[in-house]
Amino acid sequence: MRCVVKRAAAAVLCSAVLAINAYAYDDVTESFWGYTAIASMEQGGVLAEVAPEGGMFFPGRDIQRGEFVTVLMKAMSPGQEGSLDTADAADVDPQLRPYIGAAQRTGVFYGTELNGKIYAMAGEPITRQDAAVLVARLMGLSSQNSCGFDDEGEISDYAFEAVSALCEAGILSGRSENRFEPRGNVTRAEAVSMVSRAQEYKISHEEQQDTVVTTVAGVGGLAYRDGAVKSALFARPRGLAVRDDGSLIVIDTDNNVLRCIKGDTVSTVAGELIARDSYGEAAGMYKDGKVEKAYFNKPSDAVEDSSQNLIVADSQNHSIRIVRGANVYTYCGSLSRGYKNGGPREAKFDTPEGIAIDAEGNVYVADTGNSCIRKIDKDRNVTLFAGQPGKSGLRDGKAEQAMFFEPSGIAVDKNGTVYVADTGNQRIRSIKDGVVTTVAGGGNETVHDTGYIAGGFRDGSCTDARFSFPKGICVADNGVLFVADTQNNAVRAITQFGEVVTVAGTGETGDTDGSVLEATLHGPVDVCFAKGSLYVADTMNSSVRKVEVDMAELAVKGGTGDE
Repeated sequence: MRCVVKRAAAAVLCSAVLAINAYAYDDVTESFWGYTAIASMEQGGVLAEVAPEGGMFFPGRDIQRGEFVTVLMKAMSPGQEGSLDTADAADVDPQLRPYIGAAQRTGVFYGTELNGKIYAMAGEPITRQDAAVLVARLMGLSSQNSCGFDDEGEISDYAFEAVSALCEAGILSGRSENRFEPRGNVTRAEAVSMVSRAQEYKISHEEQQDTVVTTVAGVGGLAYRDGAVKSALFARPRGLAVRDDGSLIVIDTDNNVLRCIKGDTVSTVAGELIARDSYGEAAGMYKDGKVEKAYFNKPSDAVEDSSQNLIVADSQNHSIRIVRGANVYTYCGSLSRGYKNGGPREAKFDTPEGIAIDAEGNVYVADTGNSCIRKIDKDRNVTLFAGQPGKSGLRDGKAEQAMFFEPSGIAVDKNGTVYVADTGNQRIRSIKDGVVTTVAGGGNETVHDTGYIAGGFRDGSCTDARFSFPKGICVADNGVLFVADTQNNAVRAITQFGEVVTVAGTGETGDTDGSVLEATLHGPVDVCFAKGSLYVADTMNSSVRKVEVDMAELAVKGGTGDE
């Protein structure tokens, strides 16, 4: 089993902590503010391709884009090289080309599009905000908090979360008079200092990760209690969603309510627990109205829209509900299971379990009982998006001809690609431009009398990997997919380079926190990635867990460790 965790990396990131001995640059003396960073990088061999001839470093000169990418990759992802695929690749310095190519291959560096072609423009200077984007992208850091700079409003939208995250981490600092000057060029000394601080941050945080799987809230059992996270109680939560304010929504399925973890407190957002039967099961019902008096019936997933409303897959009510302000309404569907497209009052679903939303506000539903994927547009009209309603099977190809088998989880990336946890087929599928493709998973042997593909547990290439009834799925900003591999009691990751790796869970049933090689889960059903952490709905443990994964390592290598 392969595991990816944050771990000590001093062996490969040693240049940030080298003792300063012999030193080569005549124009960077010990009195210079960036001396320590430049000296350690020089001794670590990081600057070999970018330092000018003649024993001079020219610390105040603007660093070129290609030079910055090279320093970043050599310092943070040593040993990574790759071919560069840009229209101007032949014009790029051959010494820099392998490192820029590695950055392009791993999604750290995209290049610039001009007239339909991508250019590296390696000889151009790089702005402070663009440098921040590259560093944050490699490290998997993001934040929506204020940076605190007086010229914060001048930061481009695409760079704001990166700049904010690096400020919070202490990697980035402003210039004079509390200004960041986002469009100003980065000097060579500033670039080396920024990357050096990124190294130090990575090492210090990895060395602190003695425990990488922790329990956020919930202490087992089937119960219902708000309050402090250490004493809060859940009943088989199945879904997770992150709100814009950073709070975590927990779909507390067997309590038929929606909960919220914010800071150290758990509270109820919507729904009322009616009663429990003699077996401890909560009664599910249907009622719109005030959030504290609304009824759900086995809600399983939710997503927040651009207006901060929560759209909920209310599975046993066979409908999609919405929490808007202080009220709960029916968004689409009715109480009776079935299949029908049309307006919000006409449409019918059968046990919808997964829900996601794209940048345009379109909602996608894993209509589990109908073995298909539905789409709800902004006017709440429901259409078939992929699959053949009521027909279970396995077939890639055009969306209307493709087949699924009880899909449960669904996610949409920033490019509009829809990903599906195709539970009964033990596969992860994608839907893009009207075509369904298998992303990962395999196997053809079926379970007797069920039609389900037999599950397995294997890391490796996407074609070789095996899952066992995966139910939840999410996608990080850098394109890494995380999967709640339910019956394997594990969480898996699918990298951009065709590798499936295990990031939490040993395969055994349990509720142990600790190192990723020892921690155990029990029937995790959903995953949610936010602010550098992966949250898991550990359903059969009635708890919410957190896994610290090394996004940089996943993005570059596709996993570490031995089979």
